[in-house]
Amino acid sequence: MRVISWNMKNKKSNWTFLAGLSPDIALIQEAYNLNITPNNRLINDFTHKLKVKNKVNNFIYSPKNESERICFPKEFNNDFICVKTTTKNKNEIFVLSIYGNLDWHKFPNSETKLKKWFTIFAGQIAITITFLKNEYNAKNIIIAGDFNCERRMDNNPTSTKFMKNGERINNLLFDFILAMGFKNCVRKYYSEPQRTHKHVRSSYMWELDHMFCTSKLYDSLENITVLDSVIQNKLSDHNPIIANFRV
Repeated sequence: MRVISWNMKNKKSNWTFLAGLSPDIALIQEAYNLNITPNNRLINDFTHKLKVKNKVNNFIYSPKNESERICFPKEFNNDFICVKTTTKNKNEIFVLSIYGNLDWHKFPNSETKLKKWFTIFAGQIAITITFLKNEYNAKNIIIAGDFNCERRMDNNPTSTKFMKNGERINNLLFDFILAMGFKNCVRKYYSEPQRTHKHVRSSYMWELDHMFCTSKLYDSLENITVLDSVIQNKLSDHNPIIANFRV
């Protein structure tokens, strides 16, 4: 099963590029709002959309696998989208597309907005995963997407106002995800951070996009690629993560 996670930067033409990568399931953030119609050859009834904010959509694109949308209570999530799919071996897999919505930073008190952002983000991940486990007995889970944060931000390598040097909040967030029983798919094949994002004002090789999965899926992960040609060719400011699982 080929799983792709990508922030496509709201470009219509990137749907065609994505289809050419032959995903079984793709988790797409900032996806151009391509209409789901019977005559659309790119997407079908198993393509699911969530509007996050104006002109920002979070899609799960399922051109090969039948998938069922998992609906979360609106009280605790408005930014993540999830589907359940069943493999040929009758294994149920839950795929959760993550979008780290930076609009959460817009709090009146600027001194506390960063901590509130991480609290909300971690809380949404925790309650969503707990919901999947309790309501659907989910054991095989993939979570991936544009988190808009990464561990090295705690050292503030580009001297931005987003972080203070010496913070631990990014590392605590990712340690929390690992403590929930997930494993870092990219780290299975790459010991060092990979460039998944190119900021317009910096050449720093940010790894803002991530893919995690539960243990059994991690063991079945055959290979993973971060397709850096996407940024090089300016298709998006994010590179896709392409993972192939033996399931």
